[in-house]
Amino acid sequence: MTAAVLHSRDNDGRLVVGVPLSNRPGHRAWLYAADYETIVADHGPRPWLANGNGHGKSYVRLRCADRGNLVMVARLVFGDAEARSIRYRDGDSLNLRSRNLAVRKPRGAARA
Repeated sequence: MTAAVLHSRDNDGRLVVGVPLSNRPGHRAWLYAADYETIVADHGPRPWLANGNGHGKSYVRLRCADRGNLVMVARLVFGDAEARSIRYRDGDSLNLRSRNLAVRKPRGAARA
């Protein structure tokens, strides 16, 4: 039995959804409902999963229907599937609310 997507409101009153991770029962990725709806419209209702990077960190991904490769959901939420590195402002890779995401600047890049 597949866990259902939960619908709720965050502390700011915005609609959010908790998407179950297929390989981590009881864990969910949280994002704004509008971002979730866009991702489902673009990629279909595909299973989301936590995928390790080989260095002790895991990220939420889904399998692209057309190419079959794994795509980082944070990049889809951020609006740049090619973004080199996404930073989670609160350190929680399950918090995919757009306000929690930023592009990590390459080392040595000037900070604004």
